[in-house]
Amino acid sequence: MIGGTDIVIPTGGGHAALDLCLRVIWRHWPEAVFEDALTGDRYDRYELLPIGRLTEVLVYRDGAAAKEWDEKGADPSLENTMIHLLLGEKTLTAVVDKPEEQAMRALLGSIQFALRMDIHQRGQAA
Repeated sequence: MIGGTDIVIPTGGGHAALDLCLRVIWRHWPEAVFEDALTGDRYDRYELLPIGRLTEVLVYRDGAAAKEWDEKGADPSLENTMIHLLLGEKTLTAVVDKPEEQAMRALLGSIQFALRMDIHQRGQAA
């Protein structure tokens, strides 16, 4: 994704935040295809993801979008059909093309809400 918009979200750290984010995306995109951005390994089912090893993930809306990204690269016709996730020490960054587009705004809002709730719940347990 070239020229995307970075949405940096504070987290409690660790792979649990990435897992939560991936599950939220999967609810919005039930046919999502996941790719380890560092190795190129692809997973067409959430259950197969090696969450504990992932630090950078590409999530395609579906198999057709993944195929088109392979064929065309960062083509304008593919806007908002892929989300690039980067796990930081205390942040999770989602890179998207057009965060203001209604469906993407809703998806990002769901991610931010889930991660905020996760941090709040962790704070209650401490």
